[in-house]
Amino acid sequence: MVKMKVTGLLFVVGLGLVTLSVLAEDCVYPPGVKGILDVTKAPYFADNTGQRDCTAALIRAFDDALREDHQHMQEARALTKGIPKQSVYHDAKRGIYTATELSFEERQRILKANPKALIGIERPKGVFPAQQAPAKILYFPNGTYLVSDTVTYSFTDLKVKFTEENRCIHFMGQSQQGTIIRLKDHAPGFSATTNKAVINFTHGEWSNVAMQNTFENFTIEIGAGNPGADGLEFFANNSGAIRNVTIRSLDKEKAGHAGLSLSVYNFSCVLAKNIEVDGFDYGVRVTQARLYAVLEHVRVRNQRVTGFYLEDNNVALRGLVSSNKVPAVRVKGKSATLALLDGDFAGGPSESAAVECEGGFLFARDLKTSGYQVAVQHSGKTAVQGPNVAEYVSHSVFALFPNQKKESLRLPIEETPEIS
Repeated sequence: MVKMKVTGLLFVVGLGLVTLSVLAEDCVYPPGVKGILDVTKAPYFADNTGQRDCTAALIRAFDDALREDHQHMQEARALTKGIPKQSVYHDAKRGIYTATELSFEERQRILKANPKALIGIERPKGVFPAQQAPAKILYFPNGTYLVSDTVTYSFTDLKVKFTEENRCIHFMGQSQQGTIIRLKDHAPGFSATTNKAVINFTHGEWSNVAMQNTFENFTIEIGAGNPGADGLEFFANNSGAIRNVTIRSLDKEKAGHAGLSLSVYNFSCVLAKNIEVDGFDYGVRVTQARLYAVLEHVRVRNQRVTGFYLEDNNVALRGLVSSNKVPAVRVKGKSATLALLDGDFAGGPSESAAVECEGGFLFARDLKTSGYQVAVQHSGKTAVQGPNVAEYVSHSVFALFPNQKKESLRLPIEETPEIS
């Protein structure tokens, strides 16, 4: 990665989308840039020397990043209290129009007369208030941030019916190796049965509007004696990304539940790129029946159960490198679907498979394995002896023509673009 400084930001009106150049190993914002919440500065003063617990300061900053959007949602709910959400309802005085039958021209006329008018079914629910707060970035300069509990927002009323309004959450560290969030040794609440995250983007309620969440340029360390800890529980809908993140267990037994977890129902369009996980039961753990994620350039090592675990979800995974004495990949659940490309799996025991599928669908191509008894096992049977896999499909392959070769086209794969 090129060492450089971020020199500009692009703010897009509407959903409060923030785009910035993150090609930098050293991400430093120019003075005076709006929308940057530096957690080491007033009013947070989070200690980045690793000496003082800064959990409360980081939670306060997290809340401030969401506060304005939260306020607008509450205002919309107050305006429409008592109105049937699916009804055709007009109240020009209060600026409420729930009729979805309104034409585009009618909507524009209403908005010109009253820019705060709530039009359509979603807005009166508070899902999309008339005003959209500009997104803010939680910025962490290099240093070590000691925490003793989960860093998440403290709002308990972000839920609208079944939807949690946890959107436009942006965590940005100065550098992947230099910005460290460390869970202290033997932190209360991280026992073996908890599966509790150090950084959490959700309170566990599904959502369809958690758009534009990002977590970039960090190292998360799990201190000794936290066997139930997840490093990062990430959640996003429609768009979201995790980039340039290292997660490691400092426990001598590599204890911890999962490094990266995607386990809350309905996450979608998530990109995880340049991820390293050392230790934990699961390096990366993806579960739930909806919806999907794309991961590329993921390195896992020293796991205790499996490097990458997929259950009942849809994932494309490219460039997984595993160094483990356990299976590199495990797939479980009849609806699980995995496209696995360009993998390198080393160190496995001779009695197990590099890729174990207990049901589900697998497309695998260009895998290298060493040390394992077989390359791919499906439903308890050897599917590909290995050691390497040129191409494998777990189910029937269909073709347009009788004599057509039943294999992928092997089109060139381009790297996902860096934001600029």
